[in-house]
Amino acid sequence: NIYVLAQGNDQGAAILFYKSKDGGAKFTQAKVLAPPRDRVYEGMALAAYGFRVAVAWRPARSNALQVRISPDRGETFGQPLRFKSSGRESVGLGASLHHIEMLRVRTITEGPAAGKDGLWLSVLPKGKNAFEKPVLVRQAREIGVDYFLPPVVAADEMQSLYAWVEPLSAARSRVYVRRGGYPQ
Repeated sequence: NIYVLAQGNDQGAAILFYKSKDGGAKFTQAKVLAPPRDRVYEGMALAAYGFRVAVAWRPARSNALQVRISPDRGETFGQPLRFKSSGRESVGLGASLHHIEMLRVRTITEGPAAGKDGLWLSVLPKGKNAFEKPVLVRQAREIGVDYFLPPVVAADEMQSLYAWVEPLSAARSRVYVRRGGYPQ
């Protein structure tokens, strides 16, 4: 199957989901996952493995990242899971047979690193309805710099790859790739 997450329709910005069962020759009619609104959505992400499909987005000028999970190859989706957001957040999703991983960039709100961006990993195990408590993977060196944009997650049954970009100066950036595993 091929899945596409897009936004837009005639009534305003909406989160739309399309599916192809024939390698992209034809796609289903759009399934509306988030209703039309005046402002666009930001930070959209999609991941699929086996029967599970995960989609995420953040409405513009909103402080709630939303994630919807399908257990049946995009035929149906559960209600949105909402996560408090710092307002300028991006997300990467990865899905495997046993879990869905969400890598989020959000501002740290407590402690000595308050105000800095952080890269956070949350896991939704198979059969669960809620993500586990997020773990800080990396924190930014300075306040006010857009770090880690956009985060990427690639997962299979045994391990995951996480990637992000950090600016070193106005003209240079570094790409980081970290390999990890999640116990079944």
